[in-house]
Parts: sequence; structure tokens; C-alpha cells
Amino acid sequence: VSSQYATIDVENSIENTTGIPLNRDYMIPETSSHRSHYAMRPMYVTIHTTDNTSSGANALSHAKLQYNGNVRAASWHYTVDDHSIYQSLPLNQQAGHAGDGSMPGNAASIAIEICVNSDGNLYIAEKNAAKLAACILKQYDLSVDQLRMHHDWSGKICPKPILEDESGSMSWDTFKRTVYNYMRNV
Repeated sequence: VSSQYATIDVENSIENTTGIPLNRDYMIPETSSHRSHYAMRPMYVTIHTTDNTSSGANALSHAKLQYNGNVRAASWHYTVDDHSIYQSLPLNQQAGHAGDGSMPGNAASIAIEICVNSDGNLYIAEKNAAKLAACILKQYDLSVDQLRMHHDWSGKICPKPILEDESGSMSWDTFKRTVYNYMRNV
């Protein structure tokens, strides 16, 4: 992977500006088939939800899933829950998350998965994801207009709680507004 786009110290900025611990202990191994090894210049940030409501299905468990070899042909950059952020891929490397092949969703988008585990607080997890998205957008000099849902790339109903305006979840407009407000303070 080319380090051409790796000059921004997003990792330190995320922890310093969000106040949420950033964990990199379970980065997907270099040898894993879930790493594309294709360079990426981020142009978008894409929001997903894990769809895993099981108790304990937090950011750590999803980071370990990717680290140990996800059975699905999917990968993403960050997993966020109500108390932590786990990074699984470098930000200058494409992930397989958008369902659009080599189009901009996969080829030019940083993927954030929000945990929906039943023993977590979804609203706080969404706020944490909004802080993370704001930091990334700001660091890469992108606007809130470059924030996307998984649904935008492939039509999949994801992020489901946001799309379906579920109780305890933000609407997409509220999520974008929250990101915008956080961007003003990053």
C-alpha cells in the first residue's frame, strides 16, 4: 500500500478531540484476505450498523471478528460502541464494506460500523460515531456533504436504526447535523 495519503495523523487527533479511546490492538493482519492492499485517498465517510444485537457484540468483539477472519467477505476501518473505538484497517487502504465493488463506496470511503448490541447504548454509540466521522472529515478537509450511509452506495437498509428512525436512534438528518456541529469544534 502506498503511503502517499498517510501524512495526516488522524489516529492521535481522534483520541485527543473525541475523548474516546482509540484501540488499534486488533488491526486486520497484513496477510489476511480481508485486506485489499489497494491504496485509497478518502473522499467519503460511510456509516453502517453491525446489525448484531447480541449481548456483548460491542466494538471489541467486532474488531476481534475482523482480526480473526470474518466469514463474510467484508471489512471496515472502524467499529464504534458506547465507550470505545476500534480501528481495523489503515485509512489509506480500501475496505470491502459498501457493496458497490470498485466504485467510490469501497474505493474512496472510510467505513464506520456502529454497534447495536442490546447491552450497549445505541444513542451514545451514534454520538461517538458522529464525533469520529467529524474528526475524519475535518482531517481530510471533507465536508458533511461527503458523509454517506451504506444505503447510498448499494441500497441496503443500513444503517437500519437510522434509516428506520428507530426509538433510541438518531434520524439521518440529526446524525448529519451532529457531525456538522462536532466538526465546528474539532
